[in-house]
Order: sequence, then structure tokens, then C-alpha cells
Amino acid sequence: MGTRVGGLPRAGLHCQARGHDYVVVVSRGSRRDPLRLEIYGFTVRDPLPVVSVPLRDEEPDIALDLGLVFLRTYQTGPYRKVIRYDLPPEHPLASEHASWARRILEE
Repeated sequence: MGTRVGGLPRAGLHCQARGHDYVVVVSRGSRRDPLRLEIYGFTVRDPLPVVSVPLRDEEPDIALDLGLVFLRTYQTGPYRKVIRYDLPPEHPLASEHASWARRILEE
């Protein structure tokens, strides 16, 4: 796991308490209260979440499917050609996830 962006200790605590590897944090411009963050945590095995993206106060949130965004970016970008899946990851996976990842890559 890499370094968290933004220095949000609450997001890190959220991940640790729930066993999450990654976190998406949404902070609404109209509510700059650090205690009112929307935190979406997930593990490396979970599908990427759908998060609510705030627009203007009078407009409803939009749903952003991070899994679809990732898939589209991967399919249209150079990633499958430049990522070395035969090498260990830069940030090693926890042992319980490493064997799972090896099985996925072998398929």
C-alpha cells in the first residue's frame, strides 16, 4: 500500500479499522468539515466502488463507477503494454492477497 494523499488521518483509520487496502474520500465544497467526509473503503479483491460525486448544492449527485472508468482507461491506454505483470508489485500485497493475485494473473 502506498502513501495516502492529502494527509487525512481519519481515512487511514477508517481503512485500518475495516481491513481496507484503499480508500476514496469525497469532500463536499459546501461542507468543509473534516468530520463530514464521505469515505469509500475497499480491498484489492473488491470491485472498485461507485461513488457519489457532488455537483452544485441544488443539483443531485452523479454516480461515478470507478470500475468502469478504470476498465475504459486500461483498454484505451498503453497500460497493458507497459505494465510488467511478471514482476512483483512495487508495493507488495499482504500475504492473504498475494496468492489470490497470482491465481488471477495465471488465468
